[in-house]
Amino acid sequence: MGELLRLQQESGMGTGFQKTVAVMAYELGDISKAAIYGRLDEQADSAYRAEARLALSDLLTQCAVLAELLNTDIKELRQLGLERFIERAGEVRTGVICRTN
Repeated sequence: MGELLRLQQESGMGTGFQKTVAVMAYELGDISKAAIYGRLDEQADSAYRAEARLALSDLLTQCAVLAELLNTDIKELRQLGLERFIERAGEVRTGVICRTN
């Protein structure tokens, strides 16, 4: 059991794949909210940026929890994701994947 799962279990927060994914969706919602409303009220931009930053930190932590649940290394997943991002960027650049905007 990884450190984050152990901490969740000891705290009584509970663990599990479905719960982790639900929390991730919640945090992504906070990021989306900050992105949408932050554009509407530029004076509150710094507050929305702070909210998005906090939600992103929570989302990244939940990604690490999910990695532990899947018995995989978060660093390996980050590297794999980076490689796939670079590959997709090349596909967009060469026209293999069409841009939508």
